[in-house]
Amino acid sequence: MTASWAEAESARLEEERLTTLEDHVDLRMTAGDHHAVVPRPSGTACHAHQARHSHRTPR
Repeated sequence: MTASWAEAESARLEEERLTTLEDHVDLRMTAGDHHAVVPRPSGTACHAHQARHSHRTPR
């Protein structure tokens, strides 16, 4: 086996993994199970988002 074969196989398997993940997410979304595939933002993330955009809101 050569390194180039291993690299090509690694790339092929990664592409297959991503395709399978995309298919899984599409099926869950179609089934209405979006909460299983779209994470809810944590309190910290929400706070950071509000802090970044608070200067844009007119008072």
